[in-house]
Amino acid sequence: MMPTLFADMTIRGGRRRIAVAMVASAVAVLCAPARPAQAQAPAPASSQPQPQKQAVAQAPATRSQATEEVDPLNCWWRTSISAVTVGQPFDLYLTCAVVETESASAVVDRARLDPKAIELAPFEVLGGSVAPDVRSGDHTFFQVQYSLRFVNEGFFNQDIALPNLSIAYRIQLRSAAQGASTQGMERRFAMPHQSLRVASLVPADSNDIRDATTLTFAEVDALASRGRLLTTSGVVVLGLAAVIALAGIGSAVGSTQKLRIVKTGLLSESAVLRGARAALVAVRKRVEGSGSWSADDVAQALTATRIVSACAVGTGASQRLAAAGEEPLSGALSVRRRFGTGAAIIVSGASTAKSLRAPLGDSRLQPRVDQLRDALTAFTAAQYRDAAPLDDAGLSAALASVIDVAGRVALERLPIVSALIPSVRRQLQERRA
Repeated sequence: MMPTLFADMTIRGGRRRIAVAMVASAVAVLCAPARPAQAQAPAPASSQPQPQKQAVAQAPATRSQATEEVDPLNCWWRTSISAVTVGQPFDLYLTCAVVETESASAVVDRARLDPKAIELAPFEVLGGSVAPDVRSGDHTFFQVQYSLRFVNEGFFNQDIALPNLSIAYRIQLRSAAQGASTQGMERRFAMPHQSLRVASLVPADSNDIRDATTLTFAEVDALASRGRLLTTSGVVVLGLAAVIALAGIGSAVGSTQKLRIVKTGLLSESAVLRGARAALVAVRKRVEGSGSWSADDVAQALTATRIVSACAVGTGASQRLAAAGEEPLSGALSVRRRFGTGAAIIVSGASTAKSLRAPLGDSRLQPRVDQLRDALTAFTAAQYRDAAPLDDAGLSAALASVIDVAGRVALERLPIVSALIPSVRRQLQERRA
C-alpha cells in the first residue's frame, strides 16, 4: 500500500509540474509577437529591444526545463512495529522508487542491499526476503524485507535510530541514434533519519524482573482436562493398534501352516497336541472312576505320550486321513477337528525313552524332555510287564506330568504365541546381559 501511495504522489507531482511548464511556455509564445507591435507605435524601429524580446521568450523555457527534473531515486524505511523490546524480532522494510524513462534511468546496486550480505548496525540481521518489482508509469518500485533484532540492555525506554544506510546508484543514459547506453559516476542516496522506540520490560519502580503467566486457573484446568482426554485416547488407540498388530503377526506366521492344512486336510501341531491331551484327560477320568489302572488305559496313555513327545522335541507326529468307519490301531489315536467337522485323522508318534533327545543348543527344553522320558519309561514298563501288578501311584504321577507338558506345548504352538516367543526370549537375554 505504501509503495503505491508514494508512487502516485511522485507521478502526480511530476505531471503537475510538467503541465505548469507547458502552460507557461504557451503563454510566452502567445505574448511574444504582441510586444513588438506595442513598442513600435511610440518610437521608431530600433535594434536594441530585440535582445530583450529574446530574453523574455527564453526565460519561461529555462523554467520549464527546471520543473521537469525529478529525483532519480527516492527511498524510505518502514517498520512492522513502532516499539520493540530488547531481543524481540521485528521486520524492517526498505522501499525505493527508481525513475526509468526511455532516455535515462537510475541503476541501483541491489547486491549490497541483499539480506544475506548487508549489515544494519546496531541491529542483528536474522534474515529477510526480496519482493517482486512493481512498475507504475515511469517509476519502478522495489522492496527488501529485513528481519532484525536489537540486543543491548543499555537502551531501555529510549529511542534508537534506524540504520544510516547510503544507497549507491548510477545514472544510465540511452542514445536512440547510436543504440548504446552509458553510465555516469556513482552517486549516493542517504536514507532519511527515522527512530524506533525500545520499550522497557518492567516499570521503573519494580524490585525484580519476573515473567508473569498469562494463563488463568480456568484455562489451566481446561488444558489439563484436554491433556487427560488426549492421553486416554492415545492409550486406547495404542491398545487397538497392538491388537491389530498381533492379529497381523499371527496371520502372517500361520499363513503357511494354514495353507498346508487346507491343501492336505491334516491338523496343525497345536490341534494334534490338544487331541493327545484330551485322550490323556479321558484316561485320568477313567482311572479316577474305577480306582485303578487297566491295560487299555496304559496303552492309550503310552500312545498319547509318544505323540506329545514327538511334538515337544520338534520331530512331529505322523498323520493320515482315516477311511470311513476306520478305527485306529494300537499305538495310534483318532483325532477330530475342533467342532467335530471333517474326517477323522489317525495320529501316531514314534518317540521312545531311549530316542527322546532335546534339540541341540536348546537347553531350556531339557527339564521337559526329562519329564516325558520318565513317563515313557513308566508307561512302557507297565505295557510290557510280566504278571507283576501295576504301580497305580507311579502311573498317575506320570500321567499328570504328561498332561501338564501337553498343555504347555499346545499353547506354545499357537501361531500368535510362536511369533512372540522369539522376541520375548531376546528381551530376557538382553536384560540378563
